[in-house]
Amino acid sequence: MERKPKIKDSSKDGLRSRATSRGGSHAAETLAWEPALLHNCVLRLARVLALILVGATALAGCGHIQVSVEIASPDVKATEMATPTAPAPSPTPTKPAEFVRLTYDPAEHSQPALSPDGQTVVCISDWGDQPDVVSLPVGGGQPLNLTQTPSAQEDTPVFSPDGSTIAFASDRDGDWSIYLMDTDGANVRPALSGCAGTDEVHPTFTPDGLALVFSSNHADGNWDIYTATLGSDAWTRLTTDPAADRFPTLSADGGTAGTRAIAFRSERDGNSEIYLMAADGSNLRRVTDNPAFDGYPSIIPDGSGVVFISNRSGQWNVYVADLTGEGVTALEQREGWQMDTPRLSSDGRWLVYAGGRTGGTFDIYIREFANPLLD
Repeated sequence: MERKPKIKDSSKDGLRSRATSRGGSHAAETLAWEPALLHNCVLRLARVLALILVGATALAGCGHIQVSVEIASPDVKATEMATPTAPAPSPTPTKPAEFVRLTYDPAEHSQPALSPDGQTVVCISDWGDQPDVVSLPVGGGQPLNLTQTPSAQEDTPVFSPDGSTIAFASDRDGDWSIYLMDTDGANVRPALSGCAGTDEVHPTFTPDGLALVFSSNHADGNWDIYTATLGSDAWTRLTTDPAADRFPTLSADGGTAGTRAIAFRSERDGNSEIYLMAADGSNLRRVTDNPAFDGYPSIIPDGSGVVFISNRSGQWNVYVADLTGEGVTALEQREGWQMDTPRLSSDGRWLVYAGGRTGGTFDIYIREFANPLLD
């Protein structure tokens, strides 16, 4: 996995560590009661109930009366008490700057991706001992754990262009490999051939859905960007720099001056920066140039720029820059608030991301994407 604010990179060169942060921001408030105060409250409640019952008995001759008494704990919000199966609110922001929260449980959530029809978000959630791929209905409903692999980790789920398939990375067979599955978690199968003994992660589909672009240490343990047709062992290596190149994403056809482009992060300049290249690996150019960490790029479908994550302000936020690295703008700069792992929808209308208070766990959010480069 790519670098996260609260999770250190593991020995898998940027993949997710098995140790994650827990709890904190969503715990329900605990109320402390003195014994005497509790005794008095019980007596008062008993008297109130007695009066209600007496009144109901007196009026019984006037018809059927139903008495319902509901006692709620003070200052405890229902959303904070929700379990991982709580329905999610519908994403209907009234203004582009508003966001809608899709998860409420105390687990750690990251790496969301929106389905082409805009109805479902898949993400990585630490519900159990290991991170799984979870499906979240955007309009409300029950989240679904699609992988349920307590002895393995999953990473970077993405939808195919037609929305019928999810690609993701997993170490369930020892090495990190890319798998495909149906959107209900069924029919899990390897996406590629010829990858024994190496690690393959960060998949993204080509616009026709017939191939993947991904990161691999296939060549002498060096992380590079590759592309391959689904099921094929004939891979094309797109980068060859000795430094690590990871987390590729593709633009739609015609998105950048009529050509398809790949954005990725590279450490070839000593720290993580955003780079862009043509789909065949040509026309390589650097987009960002900052001493901070820049990563998780997502190309804006109209070709005007990229969305990415950076800690250049001292905390993790989502930024937008044009394809020359100019016009860098933070989407949000709130004190004590961080954003991570952003991804745009295929039409560029929606942005999904992980976010949360500094030091707390991250939840999944969705918001309309208002491109600041077009202002």
